[in-house]
Amino acid sequence: MVLRHATDRRSDSLGISDRIASEQAIGFGRNPQYSSIYRALAVLARAGAARRLVGADGVARFELAEAVSGEHHHHLVCADCGIIDSVRLPAAAEDELARAARAVHQAVVCSSRVELTGRCADCAARQPGPVTGAG
Repeated sequence: MVLRHATDRRSDSLGISDRIASEQAIGFGRNPQYSSIYRALAVLARAGAARRLVGADGVARFELAEAVSGEHHHHLVCADCGIIDSVRLPAAAEDELARAARAVHQAVVCSSRVELTGRCADCAARQPGPVTGAG
């Protein structure tokens, strides 16, 4: 399947178009139009099969919805390059977030989405130190 997880680092329309062209996807005898890809991704997102993510660079990326992939994860958005990486939190960390929501807001948490902003491993290696202006 062409639509992959955000950790692929090319789940934007250009990356998807490249995969379709290179895999000779059924129904495409040539490189597909970006507008066709966006329409298809929008349909998948509306149907709940895909989730749209926007990086710090403003580029929309897509991943399989949790209900489809069966994987629960969160995201780190790189403030420098805009890449979105998947982050799996330990169950204890998720439990603590749920406890805090209940203690502070009397809320009962049934699911969670956490978005962290910082630097991906590649950008952190090039520019160590604190991230300024993020968030």
